[in-house]
Amino acid sequence: MASVKNTFVDGVSSDVILPTEQSDPRLPPKPEVYGLPLSMDNLALFYNRDLLNNAGLAQPASDWQTFQEHVKKLTKLDETGAIIQSGAAIGAADNVERGADVLSLLMMQNGAMMADENGQATFDKYPPELVGRPLPPGAEALVFYADFANPEKEVYTWNNKMPNSVQAFAAGHTAYFFGYAYHLPAIRNLAPKLNFAVAPFPQISGNSQINFANYWVEVVSRHTEHPDEAWDFLMFAAREENAALYLKATGKPTAHRSLVNSQLNDLNLAAFAAQAPSSKSWYHGSDARATEQAFLEMIRQTLSREADPARLVELAATKVNQTVE
Repeated sequence: MASVKNTFVDGVSSDVILPTEQSDPRLPPKPEVYGLPLSMDNLALFYNRDLLNNAGLAQPASDWQTFQEHVKKLTKLDETGAIIQSGAAIGAADNVERGADVLSLLMMQNGAMMADENGQATFDKYPPELVGRPLPPGAEALVFYADFANPEKEVYTWNNKMPNSVQAFAAGHTAYFFGYAYHLPAIRNLAPKLNFAVAPFPQISGNSQINFANYWVEVVSRHTEHPDEAWDFLMFAAREENAALYLKATGKPTAHRSLVNSQLNDLNLAAFAAQAPSSKSWYHGSDARATEQAFLEMIRQTLSREADPARLVELAATKVNQTVE
């Protein structure tokens, strides 16, 4: 356990070290390592340099208040109120790439406890230190997210009629896009001449940094006839020197603590590497796709005003908990 915690950034140990029931029911669950990662991707802020320059913005937004101000300057509407240039691809459900992840991270940054120690979703609850707010922090984050697709709000910059956010960004129609390192080659393939860069994900000013990890963990099947050999190979592949070769060949961000500094000098991966120590995930259930759909439905219902935000996050948490054993 200590080796995993010392080798990888903090978010990894909370994902791969899980309690396992012992044969003697009187004994507490025993923590065991069930897999190891070769990389760790995380959400970052892609930005169009030309659009920011044209708006007189020398640097991308690093906090959400600045982000809102930038969106107002970058968004352009025609005489009918239609969006002809979007400040940011955020606010809707079906055409925002990884919109559920963006909303999850907003909830985390706003103080929502996403799940308890048993993996049960709790993002609809008030953490003890935040009781007294008009809305639970998860519901506040939901409203904040959806406001960017609400025509009645000053930050209105996106809607359901826009193209997919990756395509809109590649076409130069939106200034900000939230994505992962794996989006880099896709955008360059779509728009080889696009003048863009990647910056860290905006944070809430004054709060500790929190970022969102999205990555695969390599595991050994319980059905294998050679578990010891399989584990030996997995531990060999996950060694620092071998992981470094894998990362160089694939262009992925590191999960190893010792490799973070080397990627800070990589123009493609610097933002992702900088965020690795503060990146974490929260869902440990059995159906990630169903959880994503629950989050997207939350967004759709908020925009259609089908129920109050507190009720919507409560319904979403119930759906997520149906996938947690």
